[in-house]
Amino acid sequence: WGRANIGFRASYYAASHYHHVTPEPRASIAVFLHPQVSLKAAFSVMGQYVHLLSSSGFGLPSDLWIPATRAIPRQLGWQTSLGLSYDISPIGATLSVEGYYKQASGAIHYKEGTSFLGSLDIFSPTKYFWEDKITQGKSWSAGMEVLLQRKVGSLSGWVGYTLSFTRMQFPEINFGNSFWAPYDRRHAFTTVLLYEINDQWSLSATLVFSTGTTFVIPESNHPIVLAPYLQRFHQSIGRHRDNFYDNATKYGAIDQLRMENYHRLDLGAQWHKKTARNLTHQLSFDIYNVYCRRNPFFYYPEFTTDSNGYTFSQLYKFSLFPIIPTISYSLTF
Repeated sequence: WGRANIGFRASYYAASHYHHVTPEPRASIAVFLHPQVSLKAAFSVMGQYVHLLSSSGFGLPSDLWIPATRAIPRQLGWQTSLGLSYDISPIGATLSVEGYYKQASGAIHYKEGTSFLGSLDIFSPTKYFWEDKITQGKSWSAGMEVLLQRKVGSLSGWVGYTLSFTRMQFPEINFGNSFWAPYDRRHAFTTVLLYEINDQWSLSATLVFSTGTTFVIPESNHPIVLAPYLQRFHQSIGRHRDNFYDNATKYGAIDQLRMENYHRLDLGAQWHKKTARNLTHQLSFDIYNVYCRRNPFFYYPEFTTDSNGYTFSQLYKFSLFPIIPTISYSLTF
């Protein structure tokens, strides 16, 4: 009728003065409704001692991996899923549909107005700890995944689509209201195809599409007088008193905008041959981003001042990795 698996493990983490044991039970069950149809369900509890800290503001994006400490404890989450799988025997393919829900406590995010750069008091370098720039809250995610894969014959590969919703909530951010997570992508579509021409040659193609991630832009800025310690710093390096002033920036909602959609096509051809001496030669010809899509890496503003003294800003996109052809050779023995 089916099968069931029940498991349990406990993870132990120790770093500096922080020690923690996390029990992580898990269970799964599969029921065969038909020789070609099966129903699957799973539940698991997970502890994570390394946090992912993502920025969603202007400029170069940064993803930092932060260890759990006494001030920033580990993240604890649980996930449940329910899916249906169908074997399409005539074409040697499998179609699966799965829905999931995940919730976690101890998620981290930058406090508003902080970052790891440019906020250290240079006259009192021990005054701030990196934990002071981070706040903890909760996150939850729900979605659905559809996967069609074929592993037999000269043409193999898979087509996958994911619909997901991921939100976060922190008492010290966005007035305590929830917002879309920096890594939230509403839609993700991937196609991978592999065609074997003969025993030595094969062709491959990969098409990727995903919704852009969220980011925040300034709504306005106004002049302010720098803090005394920054004035002392400017004096110490011989700067004029005109540098004692700066602009304070007001930002809008943390998830007010999304980047453009991300998509690209990769193509490749592979040749391999195995010799009598048990050596395997492989030569690969690949083209990354075939149609040279300018996917956004980050956005940045440029400011201009008109004849009346009014300053305007224009948002620009910065892109990396245009079309890139590559050739590689490997020898395996």
